[in-house]
Amino acid sequence: RIYRYLQYRGVLAGARPEVPQQETVMLPFAAGEIVTAPATGILVLLKHPGEWVSADDVVAEIIDPLTDMVKAVRPTSGGLIYASRRAPFVTLGAEVMKIAGERPFSGGGGLAL
Repeated sequence: RIYRYLQYRGVLAGARPEVPQQETVMLPFAAGEIVTAPATGILVLLKHPGEWVSADDVVAEIIDPLTDMVKAVRPTSGGLIYASRRAPFVTLGAEVMKIAGERPFSGGGGLAL
């Protein structure tokens, strides 16, 4: 990558490589959602930042270590996951992930919280 960058800048000889176009997605602030834990337990992420999800997709599971019960974590709206929790243990109501949605909804706007 450094070699191609130096070619692009003209420091090194050779054909100037093309710069790949990045896809930029603009999403409304009022479409943000903070997905919270519906139970206390061990968090298993099934979807990760950079992935698109739909409403009611299972994005994570929470396992109760005492009863082995598994609780699904689902967003209320779809969108692009841009942040997720790294700690493996969650309590009821803890942030699990943040999703930037495409359509604003009542109660949305949780992107920067």
